[in-house]
Amino acid sequence: MTEPNATPGRSELFAGDDPILTAEDDLLNRSRLATAIADEAQALNAKRGAVVAITGKWGTGKTSLLNLTANILREQDSVEVVEFNPWYFSGTDHLIRFFFDEMAMQLSGSRNRKERLKTATAIIADKFNRYSASLSPLKFMPGAATLLDAAQKTSEGISQALSTSIHEQRIEISEALNRLDGRIILLIDDIDRLNRQEIRDLFRLVRLNGSFPNVVYLLCFDRKMVESALSEEGLNGAAYLEKIVKTSVEVPPAADEALASALRTGIQEALANMIIPDVGEERFPDVFWQVVRPLFSTVRDVKRFLSSLSLTVRSAGEEVALPDLVALEAIRVMRPSAHDLIAEHVGALTTVHSWQTGTRNQAMLASDAEKVAAVQGALPSEVGNSLIRYIFPAAQLHTENLWHGAESSQ
Repeated sequence: MTEPNATPGRSELFAGDDPILTAEDDLLNRSRLATAIADEAQALNAKRGAVVAITGKWGTGKTSLLNLTANILREQDSVEVVEFNPWYFSGTDHLIRFFFDEMAMQLSGSRNRKERLKTATAIIADKFNRYSASLSPLKFMPGAATLLDAAQKTSEGISQALSTSIHEQRIEISEALNRLDGRIILLIDDIDRLNRQEIRDLFRLVRLNGSFPNVVYLLCFDRKMVESALSEEGLNGAAYLEKIVKTSVEVPPAADEALASALRTGIQEALANMIIPDVGEERFPDVFWQVVRPLFSTVRDVKRFLSSLSLTVRSAGEEVALPDLVALEAIRVMRPSAHDLIAEHVGALTTVHSWQTGTRNQAMLASDAEKVAAVQGALPSEVGNSLIRYIFPAAQLHTENLWHGAESSQ
């Protein structure tokens, strides 16, 4: 037994489900794509606004890609980056007010290095503030005059807002944005995690305000989920979305080499400070490539697996050979139903039958064969076959008619 050198800390792979924040943690080499998206967001014709979407399924790294893109954009003197979190609102009225309040607040606190842009965004922030006040539900409620009178005495912005029509204020905002020597890029993430009505409200907001000049929306969502939420009788969600989003990019699948590298690195880090018997080490490459690696398709999958691997090995590392333990833990995390079947049918997977036993008890062998087939059927076909070959070789009797004698090593 050997004790690997302990490591002072673990990489971003052990940050749970958190997206990456910097290019240093970019395990999938997405920085080049982030640069392309940032360049496109700055080069788009935004005279009447623009909407760009980063799309992909959950776990493909949309938020990580958005973070990398935002970092690049923040370095540009001609760009103001505003982040809007849709999780903070509840209800349509709240969404509208919160949206413009957040725009005004972040623009007012601009740290842009270009003084001219900072001054211009401060003016725009003030106009957004007054516009937000005009949209207050109180303005249209009977009996709200007393409240509004008090607000007018304490807030010059609200007083001015109520004396100017919403249409006039939109024109003022558009004119100020037209004079902007740069553009505002608004980041909105986690749209597909909202409920159906909230998704609809958010896209109505983007549709109604997406024409402000020099404002670019950069949205992140799962396209199929959003299209489904936007669909209703007489309205096709995909067509509705196409009218709003003019430019989009799909997050590419993780390259096999990059994902395998992340998985190997993570396993090494998870086991780095443990004393582990070297039993079965010669099988590890086959088990890794044939059983473990095919189960993973995203970095999120890898992180889920690594978060529990260390504890699993600590609790059972001296009882089960490491290649088997890693494989079974990967199956437990990624294919729990298959893991349950393995536990349920462990006898069929591990019992070594002699030729004589087989000839005498065909019914028992047929029953075991069904159980082994059930385990294989709960896994991708290549993984199911490899699981028998490398982890449960005794069961090859049922899959390849390969008999092992009673003296065979398990």
